Amino acid sequence: MTSAFTDQGPGVSSGDSRRSDLRAAARDTVSVGFGLFPLGLAFGLLLVQSGFHWWWAPIFSLTIYAGSLEFLAIGLVLAVTPLASIAMTTLLVNFRHVFYALSFPLHRVRGKAARLYSMYALTDEAYAVAATKDPRSLSSRRVILIQVFCQLYWVLGGVAGVLVGSALPMQLDGLDFALTALFVVLAVDAFRARRDVPAPVLALLSALVALVVARDQMLVVAMSLFVVALLARFLWQRRRGPSMPDVSYLLAALAVIMGVTFLLRAVPFAVIAPLRSSALVHYLGAHMPVGIMLILAIYTLRGVSFAPASLVPAAAALAVTIALHLWRSHALLSIVGGTATYMVLANWVFG
Repeated sequence: MTSAFTDQGPGVSSGDSRRSDLRAAARDTVSVGFGLFPLGLAFGLLLVQSGFHWWWAPIFSLTIYAGSLEFLAIGLVLAVTPLASIAMTTLLVNFRHVFYALSFPLHRVRGKAARLYSMYALTDEAYAVAATKDPRSLSSRRVILIQVFCQLYWVLGGVAGVLVGSALPMQLDGLDFALTALFVVLAVDAFRARRDVPAPVLALLSALVALVVARDQMLVVAMSLFVVALLARFLWQRRRGPSMPDVSYLLAALAVIMGVTFLLRAVPFAVIAPLRSSALVHYLGAHMPVGIMLILAIYTLRGVSFAPASLVPAAAALAVTIALHLWRSHALLSIVGGTATYMVLANWVFG
């Protein structure tokens, strides 16, 4: 009998198949682990430096489990952002997950529990590893193990980060620039994938307008303006041709983010046929990532003033982050370089 987690055929022992899938999944994800663990480490450091207890790291990573959104969630919950705004932000930031259903090999996964976990753990990294392989070479167990390894790298990195952060004798200013650097790197990558200039320009204008007219609700206003601008452009082209929040609120925010993220990953598998033929959905998926990441990067800098002590470190760190990523296209190097530049200038030059 074939189990829910394997597709082994006759003559292949369960033990041999299990070990083979484990080794294959470990090989598949080792390079991803070199990127996920350090980023998880940075997340843990930022979390504990923001005032959270260490045990919030695994809670964030097991409930949200959405990389860049976990970084963003720290600021959202500290600002006690309305849950409706958190839901909208999650929808827009993770909108790209809708398209993973088009090519992720979920059909290879056997068993309801395994399929539910596979949809929950469908991150960028897991998709990149599994979707690029011949589906016929993937057993159900191997797909699940790929996702388990990816989540382990991230969760363990986050726990290591909070432990290191808790041991630091002082509060380090500027560590939160890692979030800005992350979104800048993602924006550069999104622009490289589709060199469309109007989308980032519309995003920048939306962010600047929102920053001026609705600073307290900048993120929701900016993303709303950006989506409206993209829809208008699409139609035009078609026509032409630190105080900690209450724990109950925090848990509710995590539940909202987890729920919206899971729905974005799971629902498309049920409606995959309409998605394949929807020009609007494909248009939004192609043009939204670069703009969303730029808006998020500007959102993280909303506290920067025009005073030299505030503006110079941010501008220099942004320049270093972009230059490093254009030079080497290595996310971790770019984030570390930009964050280190900001911390040195903020703490020891202008501090």
